[in-house]
Amino acid sequence: MLEQHAAHDRAVRYAVRTGRMPNMYLIHRLQDMDGYEPCFGRCESPCTRTHCRWHEQCMALASFSPKSVTETLPAASRAVLKGVTNLVVAKSST
Repeated sequence: MLEQHAAHDRAVRYAVRTGRMPNMYLIHRLQDMDGYEPCFGRCESPCTRTHCRWHEQCMALASFSPKSVTETLPAASRAVLKGVTNLVVAKSST
């Protein structure tokens, strides 16, 4: 099972790509209140807990292949980001 930080990072990258950000903290709390392990978004293999009300969303998140945030941006945005990064590096070295 993924660490909490890694699962949140994957969720943020999923949100950048799809525009949908699951509220992992709320879902974990509700899972805990229902007597289940707070595992939403943390699985690394197919989950057998099909009775869970978040199973479909969790599996969509689990099947998401996390890439760096810059890889999900259009080429023009990546070029702008690279230019800003180069500008900051150049300015900090002067």
